[in-house]
Amino acid sequence: MRHALCALLLFGALACETPAQAEAPSASATLGVADQAGLTAYESVRVALLADAPTDAALAARGLAAVPGLDPALVAAAGALASAPDLAGQRRAFGELSRLFVLRVATAESPKLYYFDCPMVTEGFGGWIQPARGIGNPYMGASMPRCGSEIGARAALKDAQR
Repeated sequence: MRHALCALLLFGALACETPAQAEAPSASATLGVADQAGLTAYESVRVALLADAPTDAALAARGLAAVPGLDPALVAAAGALASAPDLAGQRRAFGELSRLFVLRVATAESPKLYYFDCPMVTEGFGGWIQPARGIGNPYMGASMPRCGSEIGARAALKDAQR
């Protein structure tokens, strides 16, 4: 699946900093291997939804659910997305998956992540995470791929805690 390789390259490049690039330690937690692998698979799901590709989204969600050591709530949310009957159902399930990931990674040191929000999502969580700037809205897909705005990690965390 082409999306998974792209996501792996995106997160791999961001997660593998050289010592010179690493920032000074902070009070934030560092992401574990399972969370980093989960984010790679999450990006594959997001890219598939952006491309309006429900089969690829279900396949990527199954891969996400199979990440060893991933939080059980994330596994369940990925399973719900994988078993959704259609693209609209997958996008609703992606909202919960995104909310759980934001709660898990918004205070982590690395990798560098960007948080976005879609104002057109009126039901559930309308935020998502990306490894790079440049809006790629998984909720609107090909019809409105640039809909939304970048928000900070704190704003995303506050939205996810509602």
